[in-house]
Amino acid sequence: MKKIVIGIFAHVDAGKTTLSESMLFASGTIKKLGRVDKKTAFLDTEEIEKSRGITIFSKQAIFNFLATNITLLDTPGHVDFATEMERAMNVIDYAILVINGINGVQEYTKTIWSLLQTYKLPVFIFINKMDNPHTDKKILLQEIKNELDERCVIFDSNINFEDDLAMCSETLLDNYLSTNSIKYEAILTAIQQRDVFPCHFGSALKLQGINSFLNLLNKYTIMPIYDKEFSARIYKVGIDSNKNRLTYMKITGGTLKIKDSLNIKNKLQKINQIRIYSGSQVKNVAQVTAGEICVVMGLENTKIGDTLGKDNFEFNPIMLPELDYIVILSPKYDSKLVLQQLRILEEQDPQLNLSWDEQSQKIFIKIMGEMQLQILQSIVKHKFGIDIDFMIYVEPTETEETEFIGSEEWIEDILNEPINFAKRNKPNKDRNTIGTEEINDIINRTAFSNSGKKSTWNNPKQDYYKPPITISVPPMRQKCLIID
Repeated sequence: MKKIVIGIFAHVDAGKTTLSESMLFASGTIKKLGRVDKKTAFLDTEEIEKSRGITIFSKQAIFNFLATNITLLDTPGHVDFATEMERAMNVIDYAILVINGINGVQEYTKTIWSLLQTYKLPVFIFINKMDNPHTDKKILLQEIKNELDERCVIFDSNINFEDDLAMCSETLLDNYLSTNSIKYEAILTAIQQRDVFPCHFGSALKLQGINSFLNLLNKYTIMPIYDKEFSARIYKVGIDSNKNRLTYMKITGGTLKIKDSLNIKNKLQKINQIRIYSGSQVKNVAQVTAGEICVVMGLENTKIGDTLGKDNFEFNPIMLPELDYIVILSPKYDSKLVLQQLRILEEQDPQLNLSWDEQSQKIFIKIMGEMQLQILQSIVKHKFGIDIDFMIYVEPTETEETEFIGSEEWIEDILNEPINFAKRNKPNKDRNTIGTEEINDIINRTAFSNSGKKSTWNNPKQDYYKPPITISVPPMRQKCLIID
């Protein structure tokens, strides 16, 4: 049986997880169609995902359809979790891009498309929510061609699409002109080489077009050719409920068996267990072969992006967080102990890029956006029982002045030194926080050191708490903390 790994990608709320659910149902893998809004989706296994109604962590489901065994990787659609989404691109053979038929191509859809192009991944496009009466196939297809690629072609057994295929590449055109048709093998190759992008319309929620879409995946995909010698690619690490370290990998050559020893950073380490996940279901197996996604136990010090054996793939992530935050902790917590806990999460998401400033005893962290901050707070509370908050950090320059938002007591507590403030606007006397409207009013305020002189800057991270600097941050990104 042909084995392929397919990743599914989309802008948030395009119906990506619902499409995954529909394919699992249509293939007979699940007996009841789950729903994201009812917290019953097969692939939303984490409580935090069910409560938020979004995918946060990439997860896999395995199913058979006709002659094809498909490992489906469902990835986050929210931009704040783009780093998790990108990591899945390292291990897939094909991609499904889901487009919301009501809203069409979104800006983040184009970002995903660009990433898929960078990773040279063949793409099938599913235009979802076509049960809505306000959708128009002709207009949508033209928008997709204009915004993504002219070689996006509707694959529909009810129409002759060979004329459109012929315009996608010289090879297909020559084939068409010489025989008045295009060979099946030529179409397979064209899709794999990104000369053609098959498009299909349907409604995941109403199960419209799902079987025909699965037929496309079965008919027009090719299983990669793998070496006989063992190799693997690590795309994720984690910890299970029993605190076992998990290494997620795709086998890209040969076979891996329990008790095999692998050379990890010049140290032989033995495989204790091999697991195959499908949603929340776990199956222990004795071995895995090339083309399979698995989770192994027994390996230490493995990192996302590592390769094993002959695989020489080099992972250079493109989606990198640009927002710098300081982790805010209550005095009851030991900052260095908290840092150790956060390092565990950094293993699972290296783009957090934690750093420690010895002088200020502060933890710095890289973040994609507000939603990630909220999720990180919840995870730290759930896993470690620690309450954390964040304050945005903007790297200072010598010529700029500072603006601090909050009460004097709060700022002095954060900065670890008394400050004399030149203030023109005071917080509401009934609360120790500043609201959005007040934030918008507080522009270019100046704070001075006790001497009243502007300080000289050396190492910005060590001296981040010494005014003055200008914090030019959009109001939506500014963080207000309530003082106990």
